[in-house]
Amino acid sequence: MLCVLTAGGCGGSYNMLLGDQVAAAGKDVPVVVRLRRTDFIFINMAMEKQPLRFRIDNGPERAAFTDKQGYAGVSLPAPAKPGSYLLKVDLSDFEGEEVREQAHVYIWEASKPVLAVELECLPKSGQAEHEAAKAVLAKFARTGYVLYVTRSTISEQEMVHARVTSNGYPDGPVLLWQRQRWRLTTSDSGMPTVEVEDRMISQLATLKGQFPKLQRGICGSEAAAMSMMEAGLSPAVVGKDVLIYNATYYPTWTDLQTQGLHDPIVR
Repeated sequence: MLCVLTAGGCGGSYNMLLGDQVAAAGKDVPVVVRLRRTDFIFINMAMEKQPLRFRIDNGPERAAFTDKQGYAGVSLPAPAKPGSYLLKVDLSDFEGEEVREQAHVYIWEASKPVLAVELECLPKSGQAEHEAAKAVLAKFARTGYVLYVTRSTISEQEMVHARVTSNGYPDGPVLLWQRQRWRLTTSDSGMPTVEVEDRMISQLATLKGQFPKLQRGICGSEAAAMSMMEAGLSPAVVGKDVLIYNATYYPTWTDLQTQGLHDPIVR
């Protein structure tokens, strides 16, 4: 009966955790994924020694084996032209099963400004302030880049991307506030290996090292404002009930649209 209830039969089904990637043009894109297998409904087991192949669009392919925790990673050459690309990670296991996971790769010019936006603070289509919020982000996107930070899980990213575009907001990477700290190294055999630490790090702080003009953020909650300030960003807080010390405050999106992100009211 358990075999019938499990989506992939008794063998279970693979679960590959892969999120959006952001890199500067002319730099490498370090990519780390985690491969697990769900068996008997409940159990997520890390899959060791599984061969994964990585590629951005039709660029060069790199390969790596998963470690004991199911992690594998490579460093891929970034496309020379800034834009949005597709990262493809393929698995062909030793039993003949094939799995592909995809994510977005954003290649940006390091010299352009970047704006971080708390995804949950954005009004949806038809809601009050929606048009004002669209106008604010569209104006910034004409000369810079917009990224979104969210509490949603990686497995929901395609749904989140669809929500961003369907509501008329600029396309951009959807990132979690934090991720586990890891680094790519090379083993004695020349294969890439992943060293994963238990502690979490801010994705905004990491990106700020690549994009020095990631200096501003827009949010609607105290937790988001504090996270932005800890990462070295100056947050613009939208909302009548949120007052954060040393943050720029706008009662509504209309106020932000009228006054401009670079002409703040400080409380």
